[in-house]
Amino acid sequence: MNSSACDTGKSHLATALAVEAVKAGKSVAFATLADIVITTLREHLRFLARASLLVVDEIGYLQVVPGGGNLSSSW
Repeated sequence: MNSSACDTGKSHLATALAVEAVKAGKSVAFATLADIVITTLREHLRFLARASLLVVDEIGYLQVVPGGGNLSSSW
């Protein structure tokens, strides 16, 4: 599926496909991208927190976009 405009039925279509997959005996998981990113970040931070020393390289190498920290509000 693509990332077209809002309110075009993408989630509805995805849900319908998921229902059909379950009917066919397949397992289905549903998550938002934010859920996946936050979960992955939490797990990664827990792993990093075990170290006695954490070296963070290439700070500033990736561009930080305005609003990029908005995901933290849902923690």
